[in-house]
Amino acid sequence: MKIQTGLTSIKGVGEKTAELFARLRITNVGELLEHYPRDYEKMEAPVTVSALTPGRVCAVKAAVIGVPQVTRVRSLVIANVQAGDATGFFRLTFFGMPYIRSVLKPGSTHVFRGLCQAGSGRNAARLVRMEQPAIFSAEDYSAVQDTLQPRYALTKGLTNRLMTRTVQAALREFAGGHGPEADDAAFQEFLPSKLQQELDLISWREAVIKIHCPGDERELAAARRRLCFNEFLAFFLGLSRLKRENRAREVQRVLERVPDTDRLLERLPYRLTGAQLRVWEQIEEDMSAETAMNRLVQGDVGSGKTILAFLALLMCAANGRQGCLMAPTEVLAAQHFEALSGLCREQGLCIRPVLLTGSTPAGEKKRIYRAIAAGEYNVIVGTHALIQEKVEYRGLSLVVTDEQHRFGVRQRESLADKGEGTHVLVMSATPIPRTLAIVLYGDLNVSILDEMPVGRLPIKNCVVGTSWRPKAYSFITDQVRAGHQAYVICPLVEASEKTEAENV
Repeated sequence: MKIQTGLTSIKGVGEKTAELFARLRITNVGELLEHYPRDYEKMEAPVTVSALTPGRVCAVKAAVIGVPQVTRVRSLVIANVQAGDATGFFRLTFFGMPYIRSVLKPGSTHVFRGLCQAGSGRNAARLVRMEQPAIFSAEDYSAVQDTLQPRYALTKGLTNRLMTRTVQAALREFAGGHGPEADDAAFQEFLPSKLQQELDLISWREAVIKIHCPGDERELAAARRRLCFNEFLAFFLGLSRLKRENRAREVQRVLERVPDTDRLLERLPYRLTGAQLRVWEQIEEDMSAETAMNRLVQGDVGSGKTILAFLALLMCAANGRQGCLMAPTEVLAAQHFEALSGLCREQGLCIRPVLLTGSTPAGEKKRIYRAIAAGEYNVIVGTHALIQEKVEYRGLSLVVTDEQHRFGVRQRESLADKGEGTHVLVMSATPIPRTLAIVLYGDLNVSILDEMPVGRLPIKNCVVGTSWRPKAYSFITDQVRAGHQAYVICPLVEASEKTEAENV
């Protein structure tokens, strides 16, 4: 048997049970064994009744006192019974278990494990209670005592006990767990033994076994470490492949370095910071190469990302090509358009910009579509409207997206696909470490603006609890009255059809 074998090949799994597993997208043995536990329970030694503590999960060995009293509340069956030992008594409550009388017979001894709660009513001072505790025989509990028991993500009709039993059977039969029927090819090691030793990693097969049935915390940590390594290795190999494919993407036309950008830098009423100049050199070098640029520029608000985007768009326009700047909101798109238009008027740039958003009137949109297709505009600023099928570009060579985290990879690619071998420049003010940026945007080369322009006030971040909400609103009100600006970010749970906002 192989790990691709269906679940019905496992003893005790019939068609109906297999359908329950299918709800969790588990259809074969391999998928079952890669359905790792979400957490674990430490099966502690039983305590006496007098040691039961409200608010804690405890195990207690006790004898049943009397017959369970069964009542019905509408269709719900509720059973109550007392149990105790030489140190005291406690109350047990079970829901939806009409058969409990046949299990808990008067005088029978069991190990009960569950969350202890303070008693209520007249017996509050002396009776702790447990609701829906797990029931074990003394022998069964002794077998699992001091072990870590896995808890799995489940679906309706599928219990943790059934999941655990099925996983254990699969380990014995297919993953080299405990029996002669093991599948030797399952989870075959792919790391060289020398590298495995250098990284202090257990084998893949051993990790799969121990993640489901760890002997102790040390074994669990070793299993998690190896499986995390596998996931990160697969992730970064995928990113590496994606980067290679991006580097191999040839541009339709190689852009030349142009004097227009140098003249603009000389005429600006301020000097770029060292960080801005360094990043601009990287962008300029990328855009003059034969392969397409894929670069992320990250920096705090006010660090000067926008002027770098304008320089890139100017280089594109001066080469007779089109460029786009896509922003997540119409307000931000309009701000970029006004700033770029003002710069063009002041400096006499060769840029012919246009603004295209979802709220642009239908008639005006049609005119803009025709003008873009004819090449009358060489820089198009807008929102998601830029990626609509109706928009046809003429020589699109550069796509700039602002606030990168607000756009998915597909949206970015949709706009880039409007051209052939299009350069991509994305900007983000999200303050994340460089290493994390490389992980999140692994298909991009990362540039960091780690220097603020002279005279810019430092950015101050403050996180407060919900109890501070009235004070926060009062502070915002005072700032607005003082002539300052404020904005509130409202994340959406789902994409909106009425606005051009997306789920973040």
